[in-house]
Amino acid sequence: MLEEQQIETTLIGEIADHFTACGDGHVSHAGLEIDHADQRQGEAVIHGYDRESQTRFTASVHVHVTPEPRVTAPPIPGEDEAGHEAGPGGGDPQEG
Repeated sequence: MLEEQQIETTLIGEIADHFTACGDGHVSHAGLEIDHADQRQGEAVIHGYDRESQTRFTASVHVHVTPEPRVTAPPIPGEDEAGHEAGPGGGDPQEG
């Protein structure tokens, strides 16, 4: 549970930082001007202005993290190197 909260907090921080860095009059490709973003527990609240409709807005982004089961399958020997170290002749021992 603690790990999920840490991931949520980190993601919300990244989202808020992104929009804050894009703030100060930055206009997104969608024509939105972002004034600032506030980070809260599990969410980011973004304040801005839509140039097309000339409307101010407040948007909230909620993050919920669901950890996936950890799969610890042993690596297959040589799998990472297959095809990367092929020398002359393609490296195939059974040419023919």
